[in-house]
Amino acid sequence: MSWFPQLLLAIIAGCGVWIAAQQMLIARQKLNHDLFERRFAVYVAAQNYFVACLNRQGGTNEDTSAFYEATRAAPFLFDKDINDFLSEFMKQSIEMQIFGKYRDQPTVPDYQNFLDTYHKAQSWIGGEYGKLTTRFQGSLNLSNITPFVVSGIVSIPDVQILRDKITGTFKRETAQQ
Repeated sequence: MSWFPQLLLAIIAGCGVWIAAQQMLIARQKLNHDLFERRFAVYVAAQNYFVACLNRQGGTNEDTSAFYEATRAAPFLFDKDINDFLSEFMKQSIEMQIFGKYRDQPTVPDYQNFLDTYHKAQSWIGGEYGKLTTRFQGSLNLSNITPFVVSGIVSIPDVQILRDKITGTFKRETAQQ
C-alpha cells in the first residue's frame, strides 16, 4: 500500500502536465488568431486604399491618413517584403495625388514630367492591385502563422559582442589596450 500515494502523486502530476500543455496550445492558437486579425486588418486597409487610389486619382488625404493609421504597426506584424511593398505603395499613391492635381493643366511648367510621374504611379498601383492577395497570402494562412521575430526589424549588433559585454570580457580587452 506504500506505492499508492506515489502512484496518486504521479497521476496528479501527469494531469498537471497535460493541463499545462493544453493551456500552452490554447495560448498559441489565441496568438495565431490575434496575429491573423491584425494582419487581416492591414490587408483590408491596403485593399481599400488601392480602390480609393484607382477611383480618386491617388485617393484623398483622408484615404491616405486612414491607410497610414491602419498600417503603422505593419513593421511588427510582417516581414521586410510586405513592409517594403506597403512603403512603396504609399509613395506611389502620394505621387499620384500630388501630380494628379496638374493632370488637366497643360499650361503648368514641366507639365510632361508631372504627367509622366502621375502615369507611372497610376500604372504601378494598377499593376500591383492584382497581386495584393498573393502578397499577403503567406502571412494570412491561419494554420501557418508565426510571430514575427523582432530581430528582423531592429538592428541587433553582433551576438559575440553582446556576450562579451555581459561577461565583462569586452571591458578587460579595452582596459588592456
